[in-house]
Amino acid sequence: MLIEVIADTLNDAILAEKARADRIELITAVGEGGLTPSYGLIEAVCHAVSIPVSVMIRPHSRSFTYTQQDVAIMKSDIKACIDIGAAGIVIGAITAENNVDEEDLSVLLED
Repeated sequence: MLIEVIADTLNDAILAEKARADRIELITAVGEGGLTPSYGLIEAVCHAVSIPVSVMIRPHSRSFTYTQQDVAIMKSDIKACIDIGAAGIVIGAITAENNVDEEDLSVLLED
């Protein structure tokens, strides 16, 4: 069994690793369902721990329905996270009808 711990601070991530978590999901704004953390926090966590860090990619807390501008921002965030050293990303997207937004997800997962 793998244990993944949500962290929203550098200290949380360090404590998660010390507690033998297998990986970290790094987010901010837990009370809003999670948002993309700052690049500074992502970099600090990726350098401070040796376990994989996956980063939440979510530009706003209004919903998981995104505009084309949101998707462009998310693509930029994904590239930055990978460049910084994140092991992966955490994403989700739904249509206005609450169905999985396969189109947006495909765009986000393109190279």
